[in-house]
Amino acid sequence: MKQTMLLVLAICFALTSDAAAGTWHVPSQAPTIQAGIDSAVAGDTVLVAPSTYYENIVMKCGTHVASEYGASQTVILGNPSVSSAVVAGQDDCDTSTVFEGFEIRGCPTAILWTGGVVSGNTLVGPGEFGIRSWVTGTDATMYITDNTISDYDCGVDIWGTGAPCYIRRNRVSDCIDGISAVFVRPVWLEENVVSECSGDALYFGYYDRWTGSGGGIERNVVYGCGTGINTSANMLLSISANTIYGCGDGMNLFNAYSSYSSVVSSNIVCCEDQYGIRVSTYYSPEPVLMCNDVWGNGVGDYLGTAPGATDISARPLFCYADAGDFRLHSESPCLPENNPHGCAIGALGLGCECVYVSAYVGDVT
Repeated sequence: MKQTMLLVLAICFALTSDAAAGTWHVPSQAPTIQAGIDSAVAGDTVLVAPSTYYENIVMKCGTHVASEYGASQTVILGNPSVSSAVVAGQDDCDTSTVFEGFEIRGCPTAILWTGGVVSGNTLVGPGEFGIRSWVTGTDATMYITDNTISDYDCGVDIWGTGAPCYIRRNRVSDCIDGISAVFVRPVWLEENVVSECSGDALYFGYYDRWTGSGGGIERNVVYGCGTGINTSANMLLSISANTIYGCGDGMNLFNAYSSYSSVVSSNIVCCEDQYGIRVSTYYSPEPVLMCNDVWGNGVGDYLGTAPGATDISARPLFCYADAGDFRLHSESPCLPENNPHGCAIGALGLGCECVYVSAYVGDVT
């Protein structure tokens, strides 16, 4: 009798677990994506078949909404009279809340998000924002990863206070501003590629000068933008291992009323129209510069600061910069074995044994 009761309890537990982690198929079980979300409970997946869906979506915390075969086959075309195609719906959703694998068009803002994961989407303007988050006091960590975003006023716009936000491996192009992070939550911009944005490729503004804990701008590739990295911040910020090429200014770094200084290290800043690195401070220390390669910039390599002791100024020898290939030739001075300080410089490492001769600066870059 005891064994029978244990078996019945085990079966009941298994059925309960399956029910708590169900899958809703769209359109076979739910006619629309929103109907699938409305039917789901925390832990459920809403799996969407290839098609074009004419709807605007409000998410639910704890649900995983995904396309079955990726963004190339699954399109959400939002009503343009509605401000956002996809809305998080609630504040403080944790990382069990996932939205991934859709192409989105039609609305001024593609995704309005507060917490959780946004990944693998293709967001196509014209519009105001690709992904936007305006949240105060959130406890929800946010991951914005592996999205392709084009033709917005701002590709990714993060504003507010609270838990960290990680913006990784996104490709942002043909926007006014690429990725903007403002106010007082720790934000990490990592391994993104931002190109042909007329304003700031990566903007970091006004952090909490009292704590000094800032975040980082690391291992990003930026080319053809107005300014590569623009900071207007009071923080301890790591700006490290980025490659910036062919912009108006490479970096424009400002710090005011703070005892903290950013660390600017291992960046390639090359072939900008104006200055490689501009620095201005107000009652604050200058950033600490080390192991950067700042070379071939139109007006000058530095303004308002001097090269760090381990900075170099030499042709980086990219594999094929004109085609957006910023990996390094085997003889590049940005490889640790080829410079006197043993520095690994730039976002990308060794990539080729020959280089393309660029017409951009009339020499090999």
